Amino acid sequence: MIDANCLTIASSGSGGTTTVADQVSRLPGPTDGGPRRRAQVAERSELGPFTSVVLPIYNEQATLASLVTTLLASDLVDEIVCVDDGSTDSSRAILRGFGRRIALVELPENRGKGCALAQGIWRAHGTIVVFLDADLTNLSDDHLRALLGPLRDGTARASLGFFPGESAFSRFIARITGPRFTGERAYLRRDLLAHLPRIATTGFGVEVYLNRLFTDGETAIVPLRGLSGLGKEDKHSTGVATREYAGELLEVGREIVRGRLAWDRR
Repeated sequence: MIDANCLTIASSGSGGTTTVADQVSRLPGPTDGGPRRRAQVAERSELGPFTSVVLPIYNEQATLASLVTTLLASDLVDEIVCVDDGSTDSSRAILRGFGRRIALVELPENRGKGCALAQGIWRAHGTIVVFLDADLTNLSDDHLRALLGPLRDGTARASLGFFPGESAFSRFIARITGPRFTGERAYLRRDLLAHLPRIATTGFGVEVYLNRLFTDGETAIVPLRGLSGLGKEDKHSTGVATREYAGELLEVGREIVRGRLAWDRR
């Protein structure tokens, strides 16, 4: 389900109900964040920009604990923002078990990947935000270092990590879109803030939308060698996996059409 309002981060401690659009209208300046945030940035400066990882999660109990543990052990990651998008398995319980070591946003029902990412971007504090799929099985610092490299050295504003060993669905889409269809990405957070209301409506078409925000010259495509993850066919029955892939394909197609219509109106 795609919700244009993308329900609020009520369970993350905000204490109220505001939409992403409401939040964007009150965006802080780039140096805001309070003494603690400024101290974190200053402390981190010698090692590289403060980096937040955003994990959109929907029923990923098989891989979630291992992936979060890997991220917690990495010196390349300063903050982990986990957005549970209405999971019905044990994902939420697994996340709660990490306590205050992670930032946890709990959406009351499934709102789609775009909404989950929008909430995570808003909640993150990093200069750089990294998006990772929650079904990765063998993430390493080498993969993170490769993904972060183009942003850290200033050669790109968008870094897309591609590994051809992804699911059959991803390989199928990659034949159409090339290596730009990937959930492993890194951006400067400031570049995405103004786009949060639109990101929130894209569902699984979010990668298509994000690709349109940056030119080829601003985008680096980096191989994430040896990285692997579970496909839906590894997590569900054939029938369920087929239905979920069909739903994703519909949302991807919808976003492609949206982009072409917007281009035609120029």
